[in-house]
Amino acid sequence: MSSYTGTSVEEMMATVKDRFFYGLRRTDHGELFIGKVDQMSKTDSLTVNNPGDPAQNYPDFTEGQDFTEGRDVFHNLVYENLNYEQYRWDTKNIWYYVNDEGELVARVNHKHTYDDNSSSLGLPVTENLNDFDVSVATGTNSYGTGNKYYIERHIGESPTLNLVEGQTYIFRQHDTSNVTHQILFSTTPNGTWGGGVEYTTGVVKYGAAGSPGAYTQITIAENAPVLYYYCLNHSGMGGQANTIA
Repeated sequence: MSSYTGTSVEEMMATVKDRFFYGLRRTDHGELFIGKVDQMSKTDSLTVNNPGDPAQNYPDFTEGQDFTEGRDVFHNLVYENLNYEQYRWDTKNIWYYVNDEGELVARVNHKHTYDDNSSSLGLPVTENLNDFDVSVATGTNSYGTGNKYYIERHIGESPTLNLVEGQTYIFRQHDTSNVTHQILFSTTPNGTWGGGVEYTTGVVKYGAAGSPGAYTQITIAENAPVLYYYCLNHSGMGGQANTIA
């Protein structure tokens, strides 16, 4: 027989109201992402507001308070930096996954084990991992303070990119903050602003930056040099793009 001192597991659990956080967001490409945090886990975490203009942050995030108004009646984001446009808190442990019939399943208080082809959110890993939304906001990099590129799933302004040879990457510039900020590539830091020329191998540009559907796409050639992304019209906005064999 075992004896315990201090707070029991049951007592500890009773102090954690709405133990589980669930966030939902969708991309402009129709992809649905569900994030989950267990407050009793030492490793679970997520980002509430992505890097960007502080004025575009959701300022009222409160533990235990649900939020469902991340998009307006026109389905536009109300807060550009908010990572999950809807979220809720719950006492139930819910495991989301897609079954073999393509149905979204919610399993309550019954663990589901994700296979090796799933992301940490239980979502299939696809080519969309090479698909990034781009926004522009004030920040500071090695060139100084001013407008900088912010790239989805990368931390901070003008982040260093790691691009693999043979793979194709899409940088979507449909966000209106991209107006006049067309992304280009060069083998010279800061591109033409640093005395270099535009690198065009494997590069496709569609639409005007800041307009619906606009993007810059690059397929990394074999033995491609280290690249640098920069703005067509403004110096000092970009950063380095390593090319990996």
